[in-house]
Amino acid sequence: MMMVVAAQSRWWCPMCGGYRMGGWGMIFVALFWLIVIVAVAWFIARAAGSRGGGIMPGGKDNAEAILRERYARGEIDEATYRRMLEELRRS
Repeated sequence: MMMVVAAQSRWWCPMCGGYRMGGWGMIFVALFWLIVIVAVAWFIARAAGSRGGGIMPGGKDNAEAILRERYARGEIDEATYRRMLEELRRS
């Protein structure tokens, strides 16, 4: 009876190599969690980048859109808007 319990206990024991995989079980578990952590970090970086945390693509078109938004919100007057728009288009 003790022999059966001892044989069964090794089958589920995570510290004993996990499911008769020997030392590879712990390596696979560590590799799995490493992949999960890298994937989560990648998704967080992508989400932060899409909110405008860095340089936004689009060049002059994007700058002109921002300038139009500032003018529409009333942050700048018409003369300033036209002057800045002209400077953007010259560069």
